[in-house]
Amino acid sequence: KLVLTAAPLVAAYEPRTGAELWRVDDAIGGEIGSSAAFTANILFCANQYSRLAAIDISSGRIVWQHEDDLPDAPSPVAEGNLLILPTSFGRTTCFDATNGKKLWQHKTRYGSYASPIVADGKIYLLDQKGAMTILKMDAKLVVLGTAALGEECSATPAFAGGRIYIRGKQSLFCVEER
Repeated sequence: KLVLTAAPLVAAYEPRTGAELWRVDDAIGGEIGSSAAFTANILFCANQYSRLAAIDISSGRIVWQHEDDLPDAPSPVAEGNLLILPTSFGRTTCFDATNGKKLWQHKTRYGSYASPIVADGKIYLLDQKGAMTILKMDAKLVVLGTAALGEECSATPAFAGGRIYIRGKQSLFCVEER
């Protein structure tokens, strides 16, 4: 399925034919800044001043929703039965993806325009001041560490070949384990 978000609707299409499979006409509102996330047969669309809609990918039915601490720039990520919902004002919330139960919330001093990345069972959160917080991808909040780059950052990090690439305001950083 190909899924498109365009406030106020979310729609799924058959990529080969272009046939619309389902549509949710009032899924989210406002200006869409974040991309959708997917896990456990559920699509997650969220936008600040609107709502988070958890949509069953097979039927297009909203299975749960949430209306607080929504993203405006960073996109949610999901893996297994967990959904990570970031904000640009510093709150990151973890939900049980299947039922919407809030599992934990982590607050940083500076929010993030960069989307979180999930890799190797860890969540990488890069804030606007260039501090990377690493959390365990788990139903319980576990902070594994924080590292500061010493430079403002807005871009989402990229992971490739065992390295993390981070574009700062003035520099491109490459981090690898030795």
